[in-house]
Order: sequence, then structure tokens, then C-alpha cells
Amino acid sequence: MNLAALDAAAYDELVAFVTELRTETAPSDPARLDVASAFLAREARLLDDGRYRDWLALFADDCIYWVPSTAPIEDPRRSVSYLLDDHRRLEDRIALLDTGWSHAQIPPARTQRVITNVEAWAMADGDLRVRAGAVIWDWRRGQLVAHPATLLYRLRPHAGDWRIVIRVIHRLDIDGPMGNVAYIL
Repeated sequence: MNLAALDAAAYDELVAFVTELRTETAPSDPARLDVASAFLAREARLLDDGRYRDWLALFADDCIYWVPSTAPIEDPRRSVSYLLDDHRRLEDRIALLDTGWSHAQIPPARTQRVITNVEAWAMADGDLRVRAGAVIWDWRRGQLVAHPATLLYRLRPHAGDWRIVIRVIHRLDIDGPMGNVAYIL
């Protein structure tokens, strides 16, 4: 899916994927759990180390990165989203962070992600559905802030590794103030 070309079918697929994963009742696939956990740990390390270009390489060209602003998650065609980005928009965000001139990140936040409760399910097409809990801690200007969230992923096999096709960050405190989060959640 390319965000620039998102049509009704692509939105329907995104909403169905998120709804299915949020309501999953089947036990996690133990054969996929280690793979999913290792991938999420690597992603968290890249983000916490500020290695945004390496992080972007984890994404498929047709990716969607979505931070909805509603609880429960609603169709992005009928609700506001904090972010709804494709690969190109993620490139733009990273380019701005790389300049060092993102005034919202002077000084830059230091982050630490804690990923927990990872679950994974194989999909019929070989992709992997992943759900996890996360707390993204950020320290900036003497303040420590926690951003608890549920992470939802669709991962696609690619050259012996995985690529992120869908990444959804659903904040637990969605009804509270977002604050100035100018780094990558």
C-alpha cells in the first residue's frame, strides 16, 4: 500500500487488519514469537540510538505508519490521526531530524523503549501479525515522560529478514495531552 495511492480498498484492508489484531483470541504462535520479539527489540534499539535511517530500512516501500488519535481505533477516513505516513513521509521526518534544526528537539529527547507481551501469528500469505505492549520513556529538559502504547505490526518476509508493512502505535493515554513528541514513536 502506498499512502499516496490509498484508495477505499487499502483503507478497508488497514482497518480490517487493525480490528482483527486488536480482537485476536487465538494463542500466539510459539514458532514465530522469538522472531517477532527479536525484530521488535532491534527496532527499539535503532530508535533509541537515533539511528533513524537504519530504522527506515526496516520498512517496506509500501508501508503505512499510523498513530491514531481515538479509543477505540476508528477508520482514519472518519477520524483525525496524529500521524498517517507512507515511506516518503517517514523519509521527510527523518531528514528533518537529521538536520539538527528541528526546534522541537533542541535539545533532543533521549528515549528508552520497553517492549513487552509480544504475540505473533503467521498469516496465510507468509506475513506475520504482531502485537506488543510498549512504554516509550523520554527524557528531555529535566522531565521524564512515559508514553504507554499498544504496537500492531504486519511484517513481510524479505531477503532472510522482515520488513514492516503496517506499524500502528495506539497510545494508552490517547485522551490526554500528546505533548511535544517530535521524535519517532
